[in-house]
Amino acid sequence: MVQFRQDNVEDFYDITEEIGSGQFAVVRKCVEKATNKVFAAKFIKKRRARSSRRGVTKEDIEREVNILSNVEHDNILNLYEVFESNSEVVLVLEMVAGGELFDFLAERECLSEAEAIVFLNQILSGMDYLHDRNIAHFDLKPENIMLYNKCEDPHRIKLIDFGLAHQIEPGKEYKNMHGTPEFVAPEIIAFESIGLPADCWSIGVITYILLSGCSPFLGDDKSETFENITRVDYDFDDEYFDGTSDLAKDFIQQFLIRDPRKRLTVKDSLSHPWIKGAEVSIPSWNTIEPVYQPPSPTPLQPLPASATNDEDSQPISSAVGDEKERLISNAPGDEIKQITSSATPDNVNYEIQVTVKRGENPKPTPIQVQVQPARKEDKIVAPLPAPPASIPIPVLHVGKTSTTSSRSSSEEEFWSPRSLLESKSERMTSSLSKSRDLLSDLKKE
Repeated sequence: MVQFRQDNVEDFYDITEEIGSGQFAVVRKCVEKATNKVFAAKFIKKRRARSSRRGVTKEDIEREVNILSNVEHDNILNLYEVFESNSEVVLVLEMVAGGELFDFLAERECLSEAEAIVFLNQILSGMDYLHDRNIAHFDLKPENIMLYNKCEDPHRIKLIDFGLAHQIEPGKEYKNMHGTPEFVAPEIIAFESIGLPADCWSIGVITYILLSGCSPFLGDDKSETFENITRVDYDFDDEYFDGTSDLAKDFIQQFLIRDPRKRLTVKDSLSHPWIKGAEVSIPSWNTIEPVYQPPSPTPLQPLPASATNDEDSQPISSAVGDEKERLISNAPGDEIKQITSSATPDNVNYEIQVTVKRGENPKPTPIQVQVQPARKEDKIVAPLPAPPASIPIPVLHVGKTSTTSSRSSSEEEFWSPRSLLESKSERMTSSLSKSRDLLSDLKKE
């Protein structure tokens, strides 16, 4: 298990902008001082007392850290190190820059079978690795599947958010009511013994959504959603599944079975004809961790002076032309010896080394000139270094809010009813992916 370092995280990392937040956690981009590598730092507020409901218990944090520190797979988010103070724990995590699978699907509305299989092969590979070690995720959903790079093709994914994950001990019964309503298995709602098959149910729901853009069990409220799940009440509506193969439907059906013992396992699903028989390109992993590159001065080539003046000439001014830089008239001296510049979002600074006539003894004179960014019509291009990639850790949800959501108090958004197509124009809101215990909500109802 990764050790909880008692050092100050800011002694080793430059903590920069916030990239996500939730009820008890904030995620910030950070840059390791020794290597300039970019990571995501998750600051988790610790619960001060057992009776308190504010913060996360040390036991829950240790469980998540223990699982992440003992897994190593291409499709699972990496944990690098952990820092602890009196009030919080900081997880230094791998930076993933491509956004959520949820967002990708919302833009595309739905995927072809070949596209879906590319994602599912990777999801199944990561989950097979976890299940071989008796680790259940218990919160699989498109928001917890991140694209490594949105622009690449085929896309690579990472499974994230192991806050609800548990290592199931053989012979030991485990019961809990947690997860996200549309994706939880019937045995979770019934408060029965749960284990690895609960993840398999969630994979069936995810596959349904990838192929249709619809949530199969979502009702008008949470109670109706739970009732649909308990009765396994779903269908393949022709409006969304017209043209979908029977093998794809069979793949979904074998996951969405009420009895966990009869449900398709992850390992068996990898041999299903729909997955095994598909001719798709599975992305390989050969990556370099992102490294932060700070802005640096842009070297410029020496340019001839456009004019020369006598020794009493006024200080020069400078402008940037289509050839990037040129000096305008009234530049003193016979020859410009060197020009360097540095660019910032606000201005471009030039230091110009010129030779100025001083009677019989000419000598170099440095002159600094500041040029404001050009207007668009001036056709001036001042290139700036591209910012380092950052991970959009926060979860994005679409649709209406509900006061009885199973998520934390700051995360009351649900999927849009039945179809993402109907909600494409709605504005998304973001929050950190952290589910809340469903049991307390059920008691209130």
